[in-house]
Amino acid sequence: MRLWKRKRDNAALNSILIRRPIQRYFWLFLLPTFAAFCVGFLTPSVRDCFYPSVNSRPPASGRG
Repeated sequence: MRLWKRKRDNAALNSILIRRPIQRYFWLFLLPTFAAFCVGFLTPSVRDCFYPSVNSRPPASGRG
């Protein structure tokens, strides 16, 4: 006995055709975004943790 197969809808085919390029170019979008995050957020944060008082001066008393 053969089971009846549902015929695929054209919307499902279009969904696959749209999803495949998005999956392919996801890394092309993600890598520059991650690099910008590292440069803009992680680098200053790590730098401030390791060098918190390199350029700081004590407050000048009597001035003001």
